[in-house]
Amino acid sequence: MDALIAFRFLEVLYGTDEKNYSNDKDFRRWVQKVIYYLQCYSLKENNRPFIKQELYAYPDGPMVTSLHDELKKQLSEEELNKLLSSGSAEYAEYDSDLLEAVALVLSKYSGKDLTNISHTSAPWVQTIQNGAISKELMKEKFGEGRFEEDFLKEVTKAFNGRKALREAVPTSFKEE
Repeated sequence: MDALIAFRFLEVLYGTDEKNYSNDKDFRRWVQKVIYYLQCYSLKENNRPFIKQELYAYPDGPMVTSLHDELKKQLSEEELNKLLSSGSAEYAEYDSDLLEAVALVLSKYSGKDLTNISHTSAPWVQTIQNGAISKELMKEKFGEGRFEEDFLKEVTKAFNGRKALREAVPTSFKEE
């Protein structure tokens, strides 16, 4: 999945005003950290990356550079519509369930909270400043701290609940 598609999904879930998200630094931080924790969870629990882009160990915590650049732009209406519609249907049910589970677990935190928490995450701590955080490091070292241990458990519980709920819906109610 592309990080911009993940952003689009989060934007729809949390209803941020599409025209003003570039001015909302806390929401931009929150999105970046959700993407980081999503990537770490997917590598640790599923042995596969969730997004294709690299995450970098910036002073504000882990970030996808291309997503950071896109979120800071003041886009025209046409550019915004193009970005928000690009690939919005390209993620599988599994990916959308996992993205929703991670966002749900992290929704009680602000972007600033998650930035501070991410500064204790072993993959970020063990990566040279401004360097790419290796997927191997995320897979091996993520989950060592108390927050991350709890996060892994909570996301698994939320993900399994979403999956069970989706599977329980009679096929006559599902979109065709």
